[in-house]
Amino acid sequence: MQHSSIPHRLQVLAVWAIASLIGLLIFNLGGLDTPQTYWSAAKPSYLQHVAFWDSEWYYRVATQGYPDSTSLPIGQDGRVGQNTWAFMPIYAYLSGGLAGLLSANYYTCAVVVAWLGSALAALGLDAWMRPRVGKAASLLGVAIFFTCGPAIILQLPYAESLGLALVAIGFAVLAKRRFAWAMVVFVLAAFTRPIGVPLGAALGLWWVWEELRARGLISTSRFDASFSSARVYADADPYAANYDAATAVPNEAAIASFETAPDLTASASFEAAPPAIPAPPSEAGTVSPSEAGAVGTETTDSAHAGPQAGDSETSGPEASESATSAIASFEATPIAAGAESSPGYDVVANYEATTPSNAPAPAPAPPALPSFTPMDLSPLPLSSKDRLWLFVTAAVTCAAALTWPLLAWIATGRMSAYVDTETAWRGVDLAPFEAWINRSASFGGAHAGVIGLFGVLVLSACVLSWPQLRQLGRLTWMWCVCYWVYLLIFFDPSSSVFRMLLMVAPLAWAVAARLSKRPRAALAVLTVGLISQVLWVAWVWDYGSISILWVP
Repeated sequence: MQHSSIPHRLQVLAVWAIASLIGLLIFNLGGLDTPQTYWSAAKPSYLQHVAFWDSEWYYRVATQGYPDSTSLPIGQDGRVGQNTWAFMPIYAYLSGGLAGLLSANYYTCAVVVAWLGSALAALGLDAWMRPRVGKAASLLGVAIFFTCGPAIILQLPYAESLGLALVAIGFAVLAKRRFAWAMVVFVLAAFTRPIGVPLGAALGLWWVWEELRARGLISTSRFDASFSSARVYADADPYAANYDAATAVPNEAAIASFETAPDLTASASFEAAPPAIPAPPSEAGTVSPSEAGAVGTETTDSAHAGPQAGDSETSGPEASESATSAIASFEATPIAAGAESSPGYDVVANYEATTPSNAPAPAPAPPALPSFTPMDLSPLPLSSKDRLWLFVTAAVTCAAALTWPLLAWIATGRMSAYVDTETAWRGVDLAPFEAWINRSASFGGAHAGVIGLFGVLVLSACVLSWPQLRQLGRLTWMWCVCYWVYLLIFFDPSSSVFRMLLMVAPLAWAVAARLSKRPRAALAVLTVGLISQVLWVAWVWDYGSISILWVP
């Protein structure tokens, strides 16, 4: 198999750039069809077009900050009104800080930050998924993900691109047991998008799972085995040579000795046992039991290698006598005193002197490189040290998720300020699952809408139980499950649900793993994605640009 001379990361960026530029074209063409809106006149310019919807709220965060106890909007009914506490600070402050540093327009800098975040998301998702699906499928995953409908939001002044980049990078470094870095990245993610709760839940669930595995309670179950049934693409990971598969922990000393020392294991194996001696051809064409014992380890190699050109088959007394005499000659041949050669090479020389001229000398097998296995794909339970670090990572992430509501409480003097702000857009108090029930009546009617909601739950179960998704790893699957359940419990399912589902990006790589060798099916999926981008811009972003009279 030929490998491209272009570095893989550059290939990822090339695929991302092509997909994003197509999305930019669709977005700009959609702007030409946009009527007058709350934000701009008809046919807005690019910077006016990107300033729709929540882009304005991030601008307010960058320019006005967050309300305190004196400026928190309170309605006559005592409910908290819409305000900036619903939007995390990192993206807005980065964009505003860049605008102040360059004395540039805020939205210009916000778009730059969003594009950079989108590129980082592509690289992070590839680093996370590549060891699980391989290079080719990962490139297809990048293409599928960045051509799906709501992916255009990743180049607009929203925090989605930066938040997704931090999640992907965090999981990628966590898979390599870089727990300290993972904690830093997850804390940043929790202050970029309100995803700290599902992040902490996924990490905590994985920790509980590993504790049960270590105690032998679920390690033998078929369900747990399904997470390790996928092939691990060691050649797809740049850290493949820095991993000790025998101990499942990084082993720098072993790596250094491997890189600098000769292959002593191969030499020792030659000293410990005589080499296999091919016998002359016979008429019967079979191998006798006595010859099988004399040949030693050659049988194993031949079983794997299959018949080769020039191989001969022997049987009978001639084979036994030939093998016995060769071994006796091998044992009786001394190694010259003071010879400057390793034991392995002396054995090879003696072997060549005592074997028939038509028998090729066996070449020692090259040492196997240790392979990198993502931590959540390991067939063995994690060590106690890894489990402790995983618990600390989950605890720190959960603490970060609770810090923002705490800061809102301290700043406003209202304990429920953050939750009240989040529910200000729906106009009712937070009640788990209730928003989905109410929305089902809005979308499908008070009676038939329940059937639609049931269908959503069945579809969710089908997607999350897909074996291809589980083969991306325990943590990957648990992240998708926890985030999906988080949306079902807390989210108000408006048309923003498509944007919210971008966080379950591994689904695109699960699809890519199935389609990487099916070009027609892959092309069909990419085409459907581009069509969905047109519909997303026209029906969701460009408010009122398309008026459709639905006729049965």
